[in-house]
Amino acid sequence: MTELRVENAAAPPKKKVSLPKHDVHREAQPPISYIEALANLFKGNVGTGCFAMADAIRNAGIILGPTIVIIIAIICIQCMKMLVNGAEYIMKSNELSSRPAYAEVVELCFLVNKSESVKWKKYSALAKKICNIAICVTQLGFCCVYLLFVSSSIKLILDHYDVHMKLSIVMTIVLIPLWMSIMVRKLKRIAIFSGLANIFMILGVIFAVGYSLLDLPPISDRHYVKIDSLPLFFGTAMFAFEGIALILPLQNAMKEPKKFVGLLGVMNVGMVLVSIIYVVIGFFGYWKFGENSAASLTLNLPVDQM
Repeated sequence: MTELRVENAAAPPKKKVSLPKHDVHREAQPPISYIEALANLFKGNVGTGCFAMADAIRNAGIILGPTIVIIIAIICIQCMKMLVNGAEYIMKSNELSSRPAYAEVVELCFLVNKSESVKWKKYSALAKKICNIAICVTQLGFCCVYLLFVSSSIKLILDHYDVHMKLSIVMTIVLIPLWMSIMVRKLKRIAIFSGLANIFMILGVIFAVGYSLLDLPPISDRHYVKIDSLPLFFGTAMFAFEGIALILPLQNAMKEPKKFVGLLGVMNVGMVLVSIIYVVIGFFGYWKFGENSAASLTLNLPVDQM
């Protein structure tokens, strides 16, 4: 028994995995409030994708489409919760001085495991790089769609007022302020702009849905269920739910990170509102325009009433 005690006392302490120095000491972010975080989360998810939901519902049917959108929303919220809980567990179990970012969570998941096996640990750096590349590729795709959407909408207005410019020129002009905005590294500094953008986005949704409610045709004229074009539906619907890369940065930037999760936390409140908007605009947009639903609902609005 004595030898056993000595052996236990001499056992080396369990090693803690820590983040690389340059990751731990990231640039300090001014803390943001609950409302500021909610505004950023809302703006990060409600974009051009919401106006494409009518076209998405067209490819699935007016009954099947909204049903699957709700299921996708539930899965997305659950995945976000898993990501947040995983980051929280890794931070506490390894006594990290700061909350890990998305790619760091992936890296530490490979480094930290109960089996103490080196089988997965040697791939930790590679996993982090792959995660960062995947995030960059997806965000680049989203931003390209945004640039095209904004430029096409501006060109539509300019053409209506007999100001004719090539789309490529409009895109170049629009790119300048967009390029300047990505230079801002602190979420708090863009919170007010996210709030203003949310106001204009909500107004746009209200006008689009309001017009869609006028002179609705019989709902029996619409397809209830469509199976052959479901892949197109999933492509558009998954594009709409695009904000998972924003989850950890938002929580990390909050004054009270605990308010990000929970029943009335930023994540649940924001994503429920986003999901409701998607279902409403997709349902009534397809009901109104049917098989003529455009890739963006704004293209279905009458130009002569602008």
